[in-house]
Amino acid sequence: MKFFRVERNTSLLMLVAAVAGLVWANSPLWLGLDQLRNFTFGLGAIQFTLEGWIDNFGIPAFFFLVGLELKREFASGVLSKPKAVLVPGLAAIFGVALPALVYLAIAGANATAAAGWPIPTATDVTFSLAILLIFGKTLPTAARTFLLSFAVIDDLVAIAIITVLFLGNPSLDSLAWAAGSAVLFAGLVRTKPNHFWKLVVFLLVGLAAMLALYFTVISGMQSSVMGVVLGLLVPAKFTKLTQEALHPWIATLVLPLFALFAVGVNLGQGNIFGEPVFWAVMTRPISKFLGVLSGGLLGKRISGEFRDLSTSVLARVAILAGIGFTISLLVARLTFGLEPAYQTAAVAGTLIATLISASVAALALVRAHRA
Repeated sequence: MKFFRVERNTSLLMLVAAVAGLVWANSPLWLGLDQLRNFTFGLGAIQFTLEGWIDNFGIPAFFFLVGLELKREFASGVLSKPKAVLVPGLAAIFGVALPALVYLAIAGANATAAAGWPIPTATDVTFSLAILLIFGKTLPTAARTFLLSFAVIDDLVAIAIITVLFLGNPSLDSLAWAAGSAVLFAGLVRTKPNHFWKLVVFLLVGLAAMLALYFTVISGMQSSVMGVVLGLLVPAKFTKLTQEALHPWIATLVLPLFALFAVGVNLGQGNIFGEPVFWAVMTRPISKFLGVLSGGLLGKRISGEFRDLSTSVLARVAILAGIGFTISLLVARLTFGLEPAYQTAAVAGTLIATLISASVAALALVRAHRA
């Protein structure tokens, strides 16, 4: 499983799955993909489609890793220094606000299309880090720290947006059960069992996490939020070990399946180039770049931190912010699930914008290496 511990290989697997989903959905065998995503299974009354399991439990597991990364950063990383947080923090905030405003300026006249404004706001950590690792090996360590920090923060902002927009009318009883399960999880992960009880405690920790996610789902709230909460509840000393144990499975099963289903849309549904959603999402490479760059420069000026991060390097890293995938596709599905033409336009725009940002970033990083 060591192959899948490297971000670039995870990205490659997701890219292959995404291409497979797109080809499959637009082939004569498209019905097979539909049957696969709607295959239903479970235990007793707990039944979900395969796509439902991925969305409600798999993607929250991915956000659990985001929560673990946040916990590590708060404990001993850049987020542990209040002044240093300003640099990636302002980069993330500007990098969320500007794409959202540009999106609304283009698609805001149509109320239904305007609802997709969160789609271009989040940066995909996996793909952006993979490009940096492959083409930016000579960049200072501060570049990787800055990328990871602002990407994790803007993921957190995106999760907050998802929570507010898709909260609906949650069941308080189910939320109480979810909170109780999370408290049980927090207690169990802090126990120090002897050798005999380790397996039992491990199983109970997993069961408590599943219950917390399940009750969050049936409450009507997005379970991705609970994934982050559970990650933050893990003691800092256990975060690295937990990440190393879970990351290969999420990388090889959850993210590729999510990519297969999320990108598996029929491009024949509507006129993609005639949809305002497509062009609004396509502005992402420029708006994310300008937002992250201006926020990062302002943060450096105010805080005096990240002195090793020159304006030139900051600009090159900011290009990577235009790479969006997991959260962008998730929001597109949540927003336009009942509007297939808009969903197709959002998916197409996200993929093309990501390819543009990845290609430009790779060229910029290679030029930095040669210089």
